[in-house]
Formats: sequence, structure tokens, C-alpha cells
Amino acid sequence: MLFHVQAHDPRVFVFLAGLVLLLSLLAVSIPVRRAIRVDPVEALRHE
Repeated sequence: MLFHVQAHDPRVFVFLAGLVLLLSLLAVSIPVRRAIRVDPVEALRHE
């Protein structure tokens, strides 16, 4: 329960959407960094 916040406050919706976007980008960044390091030709030869 937050004080001085209405049920349909647009600032809260925008803040929470930005927070979710930031956290999702942070969660994806670690696997992306690992995938960038792999040489595609070497990965295909390994398969």
C-alpha cells in the first residue's frame, strides 16, 4: 500500500513499466555476453 498514490496514477504505471524493462534487460545481458564471445564457425564445426 502506497501513500498519496491513486489507483490509476500514470506516473506509477510509467515507473513500473520502466523498472520491468530495466530488469528484463539486465537479466538478458548475461546470456547475450556469453553468446557474443562464441565464434560462429567454431560452434557450427562443433555441432
